[in-house]
Amino acid sequence: MAMPGAHGLFHRAIAQSGPILRVRAPQGAQRLVDETLNELELDRARLAELQYMSYNQIVAAGSKVIARYHGPIFSPDLSRLEDTVGWAPVCDGKRLLHPFDPEGLQISAHVPMIVGTTLNEVATNIGHSDGEAMTKARLLAQVQEMVGERAAEVVAVFQERTPKAKPFDLWSRIASAPVRGVAIEQCKRKAALDGAPTWLYWFTWQTPVLDGRPHAFHGAELPFVFNNAERCDSVTGGGSDAIDLAHRMSDTWAQFARTGDPNHTDLQKWPLFTSERMPTMIFDSRCRAQEAPDFKEQAAIPPAG
Repeated sequence: MAMPGAHGLFHRAIAQSGPILRVRAPQGAQRLVDETLNELELDRARLAELQYMSYNQIVAAGSKVIARYHGPIFSPDLSRLEDTVGWAPVCDGKRLLHPFDPEGLQISAHVPMIVGTTLNEVATNIGHSDGEAMTKARLLAQVQEMVGERAAEVVAVFQERTPKAKPFDLWSRIASAPVRGVAIEQCKRKAALDGAPTWLYWFTWQTPVLDGRPHAFHGAELPFVFNNAERCDSVTGGGSDAIDLAHRMSDTWAQFARTGDPNHTDLQKWPLFTSERMPTMIFDSRCRAQEAPDFKEQAAIPPAG
C-alpha cells in the first residue's frame, strides 16, 4: 500500500493486526544496526563474517540492543509501535513510504481495504497458567504504568461494559486497546481520502483451548480466515462453533477479494467505515456490526500516535 513500485499490482488489501501508521525512520534503523554490530564485535568492514555466525547469536545481539533502547516488545506504550518492535521496514522515501501518512496513503487511495485487530492482542496467559489469578491491586498497578494517576478511572471505564470481568480480562483489554486505536486511526485516514471504501473489524472470539487462557490472541483469526478451524484444532478447539465462524469469515475474506465488498448473504450487513459512526464488524460466535462499540474505552486511553 505504501510502495510506489507496487502501484497497480494488487486490487484489494487487508491489514490484520497491522497497527502501524509509520514505519521506521532510517536514522533509528541505522542505530539499531550499528549497535547490534557492536554487540557482535564487528564493524562494517567485517559484515561478511555474519554469514558464519549462528542465527541464535545474531538474534541474541539484536534483542539485547532492542531491550536497551526500546524496552520489551509490545510494552504498554504502543503509541509508537514502529519503534517498539525493533526490526521493521524502513522508510527510504523511494521504495517504501510511511503507509498511513499522506504520501503513503495517496499512492493506494484507489484500493479498497479491510483493517482489524483481535481483542487480546498483547496480553494473554499463553505460557502463564497463573495469570488468571491477577488481583485488582495488581491490575491497578499495571494500568498505572500505562496511564499514570488515571489508572482507577481507566479501569472503571473498561469495567462498565463488562462488569463481571476478572482483573486479568480487564488488563488484557486495556493493554490491547492502543492497538485497536491505531487500527481505527488507519481507517479514519484511509476514509478521509474518499478514494476507496474501508471496513473495520474486531476479532473477539475466545478460544476454549488451555482453559481459555490464550483468549483472542494476536494471530488467533488466521485459522478462521483460511477456513482451517478444524485442521488447526490446537488453536480453535475444532468445535462446531469455531468451524461455523471459519466458514463465515473465510467467505467474507473471499468475497472481498472477489468483488471489493466483504458483504455476503451469510453475514449481517457490514457498513462502510466512516469517522462519524466508526462501524465495526465484531467476529465472534455471533457476528454483528456495531457503531463505535468501545468509544468510551478508546477515549480513556492515550491517543494513537
